Amino acid sequence: MDGDEVQFSLLQSAFKVSGSEAIGPQLLSEGWKALGMIPASVQNGIHELVPLFALVLFMLVVWIFLMIIQNLPAEWYNEQEGDLKPRGRRWGRQPDESPPVDGSPVCASLTFPRAEARFKICADNFRSGKKLNIQGDNSGRMLLVALFGSTKEGPPTLRVCFANCETDPRCSIQVAADAVGYDALVLGRKDSLYGTVERSFGHCIVRHNEVPALKVEVNRITLAAIVTSPHGRRLAKGGIEADNYWHLEIEPKADALLILATILAMVRLW
Repeated sequence: MDGDEVQFSLLQSAFKVSGSEAIGPQLLSEGWKALGMIPASVQNGIHELVPLFALVLFMLVVWIFLMIIQNLPAEWYNEQEGDLKPRGRRWGRQPDESPPVDGSPVCASLTFPRAEARFKICADNFRSGKKLNIQGDNSGRMLLVALFGSTKEGPPTLRVCFANCETDPRCSIQVAADAVGYDALVLGRKDSLYGTVERSFGHCIVRHNEVPALKVEVNRITLAAIVTSPHGRRLAKGGIEADNYWHLEIEPKADALLILATILAMVRLW
C-alpha cells in the first residue's frame, strides 16, 4: 500500500469517528489500524532512532543543568570546608579586593572568592603552649594547627599546618632579629620566601614582593584584631566572644592563612 492509500484510509477513519458517539474507543481502534498500514521497514527505522533521540534529549538536559549551575548567585553556594559562610555580592567594593597585591596568596586553597573563612581558637590556650588547635567556627572541627618553637638556627618560628599534615606547614613566620628593614620572614610551603613582616607600635605591615599587602592591628591584652588592605578596606576582624573562644572572620578573596598566621605571630612571637 502506497502513501496515498494510507492518507485516504486515515481520512475515512476520521469521518467514521466524527459521526459516532463513542469517539474514544473508535479513534483508538482506527488509529491502531492506520499504524498497521505503515510498512514494517519504516517502523523499524523509527524504532532505531529512539535511542538517538533519547541521547540527544539527555545531553540537552545536562547542558541546561550546567548552565544553571555556572550562573548561580553566591548565596546559593553550599557551605565549604573551613566553615565558610556564603555571602551575596556587595556593591561598591574597592578594586583591591583580590588577594595580596599580585593575586598569589601564601596558600591558595584557603583563599575563597565568594565566601568568608571563619575560625575560632579557645581563648584559654591562645597565649600558651607549643601547639594551638584552630577550629571551624560553625562545625567545631579542627582544621588547622599552629606550632610554636625554634628552628635549628634558633629564632622563634610559627608554623601553620593542616590538621592532618603537621609535617608540611603551609605558612611560617620566622623572627629575624638581626635583619635590617624588617622583623620577620614569611615563608610559604617548603620554606619558600613569600614576604616580610615589619613591626610597629600596635600593628605590623606584611609585604609581598616588597609591596605592602596587609596591615594587621592587634591588642595583645584583649586580643581584638583588625586587618586591612593597603587602601584601608577591612579584610578581617577577630576577638574573644561570650563562649570564651577567639573568633576570626575573614572576607572573601582575602588571604585567610596569611592573616591568621600574622595575628598569631604578633601575639606569640614577640
